[in-house]
Amino acid sequence: MNSDFPEKFIPSIQMRRYLDEVGFQFSDMEKAAIIWNSGINHDRCLQGLKNLSDQTKDEKVRSQIAERMDYERRKFELHMRAGTDIVYLIYDADHSVCGCYRGSSVAFCAAKDLKERCWMEKRKVCGADERDVKKDDDGSLSVVSFDAMGEIKDVISSEILCLPGAHPDELDNKRFENLFIMLPTPFQKGDIVQNVSDASVGILCDNKLVQTPSSDYSDIEFRVISLLTDGTWEHHHINPLYLEKVKIQEIGDVPQYNRAIKTMRSFLLKSPDGTERNVLRACREYADRNREPDLVAKADRLDEIIF
Repeated sequence: MNSDFPEKFIPSIQMRRYLDEVGFQFSDMEKAAIIWNSGINHDRCLQGLKNLSDQTKDEKVRSQIAERMDYERRKFELHMRAGTDIVYLIYDADHSVCGCYRGSSVAFCAAKDLKERCWMEKRKVCGADERDVKKDDDGSLSVVSFDAMGEIKDVISSEILCLPGAHPDELDNKRFENLFIMLPTPFQKGDIVQNVSDASVGILCDNKLVQTPSSDYSDIEFRVISLLTDGTWEHHHINPLYLEKVKIQEIGDVPQYNRAIKTMRSFLLKSPDGTERNVLRACREYADRNREPDLVAKADRLDEIIF
């Protein structure tokens, strides 16, 4: 792979190295898909698409990116178009309203200045003389979400759908926004892996991507199970671009946790010691290790059990 695309948009260092070793080359359409779905802030995402559009010779890619960028521009401009029947609500990270404004610019600056995950919602205010009001319509027209740095994460608009112009379909798996990519990976079933986006650890349950006519970007995923503190397991679907293999010694120094991981891994690989009974025993031991002592049993004073 050439350019700085892998370093910018493939979070897993192991995947970057592996794709380079096997000589895998992304098409420009696939690069656009990864940029769009990367989760980076809105401006960086659009800038990445623009840079790709400036470099590509693929007219289809260039056309789709132009449609998307124009659509995103129109969504934001429409969101910022205030009116006498419009208010802007600011929601903080707890989804509580922390501001209400008539002007879009003032509301936008207030949201950015929060420097925390928040939302700026545009709502229509219904007047008392309006008779034709749908009961299931809460008046929400669009929402701009911000990250903790005050940068735009996303712009969602329902009002733009009522206006003329191109409306690129994000669910169309023939477009870059939702394109399936058949990736080679270095992972095997039973690998202990870490999600580089949140450092969570789990065990890989499968290592094969399956493509069907309806496959889209969300189908670029492996099933990973993670052990919870109560001894149960939860499963996640994670894009391999975010996975890295780790060794058992690297995941912690809690013997009960390591034992539960090892026995579950053996169970998935059908090893002799990976029996269902052994897995259950290891999970119970880990749960017991984390269980809080009964409040009454450990109380020294009466006021410790009166609330």
